[in-house]
Amino acid sequence: MIGFDQDSLYGHWSTRGTMLYLHLRLAVDPEADIGELRRENFAAFGPAADHVERYFDEWEEYAQDRPGGALATPVNAAIAYPAEVFSPAQRILDEAMEAARPDYARCVAFLEVGLEHARLTARFIGLLNRGRAPDDAEPLAEARAALNELIAFRLEHESMYIADYIDASRRENRWLDIDGLLSDE
Repeated sequence: MIGFDQDSLYGHWSTRGTMLYLHLRLAVDPEADIGELRRENFAAFGPAADHVERYFDEWEEYAQDRPGGALATPVNAAIAYPAEVFSPAQRILDEAMEAARPDYARCVAFLEVGLEHARLTARFIGLLNRGRAPDDAEPLAEARAALNELIAFRLEHESMYIADYIDASRRENRWLDIDGLLSDE
């Protein structure tokens, strides 16, 4: 192989970091042992490695149990990822943070910020979908407030590169008409 092009590996690094790492390492060495690559990836979290591996394993198992279409567009984010799925994930990261302190705390914090970004995004989309019901202005106002919270969060954490905000914005506007939501304020 001389090279390859994969245009669907969006840079949502704090939530898809393991997948991205494995894809790129396998591109370099397609014969590499997956187990070894996973150990290599999680070793970056030092003493929190086992917790972080469990965190990603839990999300992978969760995603495999979801219908494929539920994950295909941002419109379904609140359905695919209801509020109650974030607490167990946060508990795993809390354990990881305890194990990581002090030397690897920043690595785990990176994952925590990504988890919070996902939670805020799913919350906003769920409120927006409710707010589009006829004659129901209250959820729409809540959706606007949630969008403003999400925008503030993204701005506050922009330099952490937790996610590909350009891709997220493009998808959100394509599927959700966020510009229209903001212009109605």
